[in-house]
Amino acid sequence: MFSDFHGPSFANNLYQVAAQAGRYDASLGDRSPWDVPQAGNGYWGCDDPTWTKVKMIDPRNAKSTAWPCFDFRGLPNVLSEYGVSWAMCTDPTKKQNIHNVMDALTPIRNDPVMWSNVRDLSEFLPAVQAGTLPAVSWLNSPVNDHPPNSICKGENDAVTYINAIMNSPLWSSTAIVIQYDEWGGFYDHVPPPQINNLSYGFRVPLMVISPWTKYGTRPDGGYISHRFYTNASFVRFVEDNWQLPGLGAADASANGYGDFFDYSQTPKPPLVLTLRSCPKSDRPWIAEGD
Repeated sequence: MFSDFHGPSFANNLYQVAAQAGRYDASLGDRSPWDVPQAGNGYWGCDDPTWTKVKMIDPRNAKSTAWPCFDFRGLPNVLSEYGVSWAMCTDPTKKQNIHNVMDALTPIRNDPVMWSNVRDLSEFLPAVQAGTLPAVSWLNSPVNDHPPNSICKGENDAVTYINAIMNSPLWSSTAIVIQYDEWGGFYDHVPPPQINNLSYGFRVPLMVISPWTKYGTRPDGGYISHRFYTNASFVRFVEDNWQLPGLGAADASANGYGDFFDYSQTPKPPLVLTLRSCPKSDRPWIAEGD
């Protein structure tokens, strides 16, 4: 799997929801200030003052700036139109919420009905336990295992949510997709294909967890798909599953996740994992809590 955009996170966050980034290119220079949401409520995008600008680039490499409140639609707009429930679960009090791209899409942020589906992260686990999670849910956790943060804590955070789904009534009908929005800053010997002046970026991990994923030849029964995937593959998978119209070129050309599944097989049982005991800091050169 390759990221759709060869640069920082936010553009690929957009691809995961809208299969495009509006030609937004953070590698040209981040907005100022980037780390502190302007509105004071943990969001940014359409909640930023109109003088806030981000850098843009067109197919001919011409540069420009724009207010980060984009007019293009995302997958949630299509889901709502076709009666498929959805939610974005996020913690609006944390810095990580700048990765909540729903706030940067005006057809979602400025539509009160659409925006009501952006929920506090604290609602996710109770909805899982009750079996009432929407059909399509994005989870944007404030625990970030981006280097140099703790991989151990990042793994425990993911396992907590995965275990909850496996122990709930949702397991038999759920696919969990773990996607990364950019590469970890390390060397990769496989160069990304270049189809234009933005795509593709470095290879990133992709994990699909479900009772219906194929039994593979690995000792643990896991299956490795050898198809070409990108961040927009999630959008394509949802479109294929609910027979929805596409959003644009990226999802139209993307492979969905169909190769991972065999719905005629005996479903796999849950594999509930034990949380690891993380050291106080696995980054001795950085003070705990930084």
